Amino acid sequence: MPKGQPSPSWVLTCSGAYDWFGASASSGICYRTLMAGKRHHFIPRFLQSGFASHVVGDSVFAWVFRAQRKPFNTNIINIGVEGQFYSNGDDNEVDDLITEAEAGFSRLVTSLRSNREAAISNSSAIGELIAHLEIRTRQLREGFLDLAEALSSEILSFIEDEQRLEEYLRRKFEREPEYLNSMLKEELEKSGVPGHLSEEAAELLKPLIEQLMPAFVAGIKSHALTYKEQVLSKMRDAAKKGHLKALKESVAPHRKKEIYQDFNYQVYFFNEGFLPLGDSIVFFETKGDRRFKPFADSTDLVESIYLPLSSKSILVGRRQHKEGNDLTLEKISSAIVGCSREWFICASEIIEEDLQKEIGKFSHILTNEEVDNLLSEVFDNQ
Repeated sequence: MPKGQPSPSWVLTCSGAYDWFGASASSGICYRTLMAGKRHHFIPRFLQSGFASHVVGDSVFAWVFRAQRKPFNTNIINIGVEGQFYSNGDDNEVDDLITEAEAGFSRLVTSLRSNREAAISNSSAIGELIAHLEIRTRQLREGFLDLAEALSSEILSFIEDEQRLEEYLRRKFEREPEYLNSMLKEELEKSGVPGHLSEEAAELLKPLIEQLMPAFVAGIKSHALTYKEQVLSKMRDAAKKGHLKALKESVAPHRKKEIYQDFNYQVYFFNEGFLPLGDSIVFFETKGDRRFKPFADSTDLVESIYLPLSSKSILVGRRQHKEGNDLTLEKISSAIVGCSREWFICASEIIEEDLQKEIGKFSHILTNEEVDNLLSEVFDNQ
């Protein structure tokens, strides 16, 4: 993407580039995505091929950009791939479902790159494509892991603050007497008091709450350390199982598809420069504090949907049909990279000087401030 601010135009061809990118059946390159096997592409190769730097025979290459690292050029067979990403042991159902669905999605992307009216007007098919690409990525799985780890870390920090924990427990005991009873019984049983006597003894100890508070705090801290050592280590497995379960139910969630098919879609082309493709694949423009997001949740008012199709074209869905005069290469590229978690690819090694620094800017499911606000609401109001 050469420096400068070129604006988009309605161009149907781009120096023969679409033959390279697989949009022309007469190109001589039959690009077909095959997921079957151990190496699974969470960024489909039929999409990556549109961002090729060059092609050698059947091999397609692109430039990979990571934060604070020099870009490198590699075969897209090595990009956006992870071993057994869609499999769990011998269970390959999700891999098979995605492989089957990709044939239709690949044809649709090829038609969109060619700006074919039949494809652009097929909002139902586009809605399904967007819903699929949003849910299939590694970024989604890693994003939930980041959120879980951030919440866990903040909870542990809260527990380590003895004064704040004591204040929380006092409010909790006042509002939920049964919670106090259970803690008293637990402490008594630790001391060897038989279970059938612990309930009566707990009633006798209630006036001594202040004296017992250090024991309560110590007990919670002990549980927290166990949680940190045992539960956090299992989060990755739990995140994968949850992700695969969602994909088994549908490779394109029906609720999302219904929402996205109601948008008006257009394909915009750029005469100059090169669009990147981020590891979130699609991204959303919302009417809220976070303008761009890699995922849309139920509380977001989504104004626009973006799917980079190739280094020269992007699919844009809007709630209201309008021309994209505000769509500049620089602004769109910044949003693509900002919604990327770890990396993006491009057809050119030459990009805007500060673009690489934008990686991850908008990629989090919740910002640090939103995590803090959530925890404060949970703990401070109890």
